[in-house]
Amino acid sequence: MGARATKAKDNVFYKVRLEASRYNDRLLSRAGAAEALGYASESTISDWELGISIPTPEAVLKMAELFQCFPHLVSERLIIRKMTEDDIDSLSEITNNENVYRYIPLFLYKKSRGNLLAAIRNLGGRDFDKKKMIVAGIYLSAEPDRLIGLAEMFDYKKRTNQITIGYRINEAYWHRGIATETVALLITYLCDDIGIQTIKAFVMPENKYSERVLMNNGFTKDKNMVQGKNWGGKEVVGLHVFNYKNGHVNLF
Repeated sequence: MGARATKAKDNVFYKVRLEASRYNDRLLSRAGAAEALGYASESTISDWELGISIPTPEAVLKMAELFQCFPHLVSERLIIRKMTEDDIDSLSEITNNENVYRYIPLFLYKKSRGNLLAAIRNLGGRDFDKKKMIVAGIYLSAEPDRLIGLAEMFDYKKRTNQITIGYRINEAYWHRGIATETVALLITYLCDDIGIQTIKAFVMPENKYSERVLMNNGFTKDKNMVQGKNWGGKEVVGLHVFNYKNGHVNLF
């Protein structure tokens, strides 16, 4: 016997679908959500959102996977969120600065305005939906509309439950502890909210500042180095490997 029908606007499943639709257009309609979840008819979704029936635990797990939203992380001083096209000028300021790229990969380096606009759209849409990578904007709480950097999460390994992080900050905002606080926010999100077991980061030996940022956030440095390509304008470089182990993951 089904539950008593309610207004959809008061239903938790309805609210979650609408929130997730901000980042996945397919979820704007019940038909799109039903198709994405593998149901033949939108009536199943309708029944859930009207309180006529309750989804099974398996269905709830499917929704948790599909409806997950682009991260929106907040600390007292920083906001990490999805970029918008309004960020194009600030992003261009970052990606055209040679000093920013001295010790990091050349991702988006000196790309045209058109390419940067396409990147903003893809990083907040297609690439996120495909679980390819998450590249979010960094903003000061005091200047919430000015992009000052990028927070990057990529190369997720399901078997070992690990992911790699990176960041790049507008030079005008260096030496203010923003990178340290950004990494701390990423650790909290990835380990506490998502349940990642290991976070990795790679650093050129010359980049002593980033080494301190990671060490201050509890990362440890491996004894062995690995090779990286196209870092700091160099074809091949040696990289230090840093690891953060989540001590709160339930392994059973």
